[in-house]
Amino acid sequence: PLPFDVVDFAAFSLLTYMCRPDALRVVRRWFPHADWQIVHHTKDKSATVYNDFYSPKLNLSVVSIRGTYSFWDVLSDINLFYEVISLQLTSTLLPITGILPDSVLMWIIKSANAYSLNDKYADSAYGHVLSYVRDAKHGTNFTKRQMVPGRRRVVLTGHSLGGAVANIVGAKLRLRAVAFSPPGIYWSSHKFGIPSTDRIDAEVFSVVPERDVVPSIDRQRGLVQYITCPEEFSSIGCHDIIHSLCNLANACRDYSKDIFNPFPDFDSECSS
Repeated sequence: PLPFDVVDFAAFSLLTYMCRPDALRVVRRWFPHADWQIVHHTKDKSATVYNDFYSPKLNLSVVSIRGTYSFWDVLSDINLFYEVISLQLTSTLLPITGILPDSVLMWIIKSANAYSLNDKYADSAYGHVLSYVRDAKHGTNFTKRQMVPGRRRVVLTGHSLGGAVANIVGAKLRLRAVAFSPPGIYWSSHKFGIPSTDRIDAEVFSVVPERDVVPSIDRQRGLVQYITCPEEFSSIGCHDIIHSLCNLANACRDYSKDIFNPFPDFDSECSS
């Protein structure tokens, strides 16, 4: 069993929005009983950003994948989901998604992708994460990016686009994925090369705030936990990872980590 709960994974997802020095300082404060290191951080700005938080004591990597933050991330969103978004928009006029069987929708999405150019961008969206995590799981180093020798346990987490990438990689490699406000991946699962939707059911856990429109893309599958969002929040506010983190921590009355305690000595080393 993993020594973390859903609030911890929300915290890891938030950390990936920070620069590397700040994230390392904060994770060591939040989780002082584990010897956390950041053994890999994506430097390529034309690819989805992720951190590998590794604990030698636990021989465990938490690979946390950042959500939409840059213009490149917006392009990745479009490349990954434009087929299913097109279907869903069409369904506002013709109820395609409500009439056609899921198997037919999956075939349409996969076929549309096969005749488009966006498949070549899949490596930048999630392929580089997939190859890195596969190396970590099996103790190989085909990507030449591994700093930790041997096999280790790996769990994935992420927010928004990062949550979708975590779910895709988790389902493909049979690894646990904990995602926050992710687009669904069920109808697009054949496009992503997921052999069976049973893998999504077995490995994927998604937290979905109410009124958050991003998780309405595609269809959610696996274990889905819906959470509330205050009425005064906009859809964008409901999508914010900080909202999910605070909501879950407040719901877990026995949550005792000092994530919300003051951090008066913190002075960012690299963030504006």
